[in-house]
Amino acid sequence: MQKTTLKSLLTIKNGVDYRNCGNGCVPVYGSGGYITSIDSFLYDGESILLPRKGTLENIMFVSGKFWTVDTIYWTIINTKLVDTYYLFNYLKMLDLSNFRTGTTLPSMTNNAYYGITVFLPSIAKQKDISVLLRNIDSKIDINNKINAELEATAKDLYNYWFVQFDFPDGNGRPYKSSGGKMVYNPILKREIPDGWAVERLKFLCDVTTGKEDASLATEKGRYAFFTCGDNVLRCDKAAFDGKAILVAGNGNFNVKYYEGKFNAYQRTYVLMPNNKKYFWPIYIGLLDTISKFIKGSNGSIVKFIKKGDIEDVSILLPKNLELLNVFNGCLTHIDRIKKENSYLSNLRDFLLPMLMNGQVSVE
Repeated sequence: MQKTTLKSLLTIKNGVDYRNCGNGCVPVYGSGGYITSIDSFLYDGESILLPRKGTLENIMFVSGKFWTVDTIYWTIINTKLVDTYYLFNYLKMLDLSNFRTGTTLPSMTNNAYYGITVFLPSIAKQKDISVLLRNIDSKIDINNKINAELEATAKDLYNYWFVQFDFPDGNGRPYKSSGGKMVYNPILKREIPDGWAVERLKFLCDVTTGKEDASLATEKGRYAFFTCGDNVLRCDKAAFDGKAILVAGNGNFNVKYYEGKFNAYQRTYVLMPNNKKYFWPIYIGLLDTISKFIKGSNGSIVKFIKKGDIEDVSILLPKNLELLNVFNGCLTHIDRIKKENSYLSNLRDFLLPMLMNGQVSVE
C-alpha cells in the first residue's frame, strides 16, 4: 500500500449558482443530492462530489455532464494515480467528523479535504476492485429501475381495480363496466361495489412513530434508518422488525416500505398491517392519497401531518379475498427484487473495508 494525501489525487473546484441557466437535462447537485436539471454544465466526465457544508456523509460519484451549487465541491481526478470509482468508495468509508471545521453547521474546507491520508494499492488492483464494486452497484441500480416500473404498473392496476372498479368479475369481465352492482357509500360519498368495505387505517394497522432524533443516523450502521428525506441512512440500533410502510411526517411526505430490522426518526410514521393480505392495497392506497397530506397538512412554516391524520385515512377493500390474492400476486416480484438488493448491499458493505485494506483481493 502506498501512503499519500488527497491533495495529490484530485483538484477541488467550487460549485456555482445555477439560477441564470435555463431548463435542460444536465443534473444540478447540492450536499443533499439532486436539485434540478438545467441546460449548462460545469464539467463533463467522472468526478467525486464532496460536500462543503450540511450533509457531509453524502459523497457522490457522477459521470457525464453536471453542475454543482456552492454547498458541494466537484473534483478533477488524477487518473494516473487513482481510479475514480475506487477513490469514491474509499472516501465513502471515512468518518468526516474528524475533519469538519463547522460547529453549528458541519462544514469542510478545501484544505481539510486535501489533508486526508489515503492508502492505495497499485492502479491495476484499484481497477480490479472498482470493476467488482461497479458491477454490484450496477445490478442494484438496474433492480431499482425494474422495481420502479413494477410499482408504476401496480399503481395502474390499483387505479383500474380499486378506483375505477373494473376488476375481473365472476366471468372475467370488468366489474363496473359490465354492470356490476354498485351501492352508495356515505363515507366516501360515492358508489362502490356491492360487498366492499371502507376501513380506516387505525383498524388495519399498528401506527407508531419513530423515537430517535437525526443524530442516530450514520453512513455505516448495521440497520436502515428512515428519516423524512428520500434517502435511507444507517444506524446501529433497531427498534422495528417486520414488513412496514413508512410515511414522512413532513417534507415531501414520501411513502416507502421496508422489510427487516430498522429504526426511524421521530417524524416518520411506521405502519405495520395486521393482515399481510392488506399490505399492498394500503401501501398503494397511501401513495394514491399523498396529495391529501400535502394540501391538508398542518403548520404554517414547516408543514407536517399528525398520527391521527394517517389513522383516519380510509382504505377500500374487496370482500373477495381471492381478488386480493391475485392483486398481491402481481407484486411478488417487487419483494423478491428488494430482498436481492438488500443482500447485494450487505455483501458490498461487508466486502468494501476488506477490499480497501487488502484483507481480500479480486482475482
